[in-house]
Amino acid sequence: MSSRKQELRKWANKYIANTGKTVYTSREIADWAIKKGYWVLPNEKLISLCADEFARAFKEERFTDPLGNRVRFRHARKVDIDGVQTTLWENWPTISRENMETSLLQRRNQIVGECVQLDIDTESFNRFRNEGEPIQIPFDFTPDVAEHRIMRTDEKPSSSEPPQPSLQSPDVEQKSTLQPVPSRP
Repeated sequence: MSSRKQELRKWANKYIANTGKTVYTSREIADWAIKKGYWVLPNEKLISLCADEFARAFKEERFTDPLGNRVRFRHARKVDIDGVQTTLWENWPTISRENMETSLLQRRNQIVGECVQLDIDTESFNRFRNEGEPIQIPFDFTPDVAEHRIMRTDEKPSSSEPPQPSLQSPDVEQKSTLQPVPSRP
């Protein structure tokens, strides 16, 4: 565990002790820590915050494919460069099949990791804190995915011509359109 994270948790505990609050937001603690002079923004952190803003913007950027689906335009994959884990971004129109598969599998693994932690948290709460019926969390997302796909289909505008998305970023003037990939025999 990083000493920086330990330091942040220590400041959070000071905040709780000083304010007596047991319910709080991370923003409240951040405001308090900055005002107290505990948290100072080093230049590297400033770059990280800016990079995080770009990443959040990239994750939300979508275009509409010919079927009317809203598709993520930029895709990330983590790679090791000289022993340093780095996130590389690529645009949908130019990403290779191999890099797209890596990106998709890494996103799936993030979901699995969240599910594992959710299962651990549920089990621990049920065993050590829950005095009522055990909380049951289903991990089969098949019905949820199907329901969301149906809701998305119902929300799509009805038109005789499907939209023709651009091969450029949705924020750039659109000129060229997508063509379906021929199916393999």
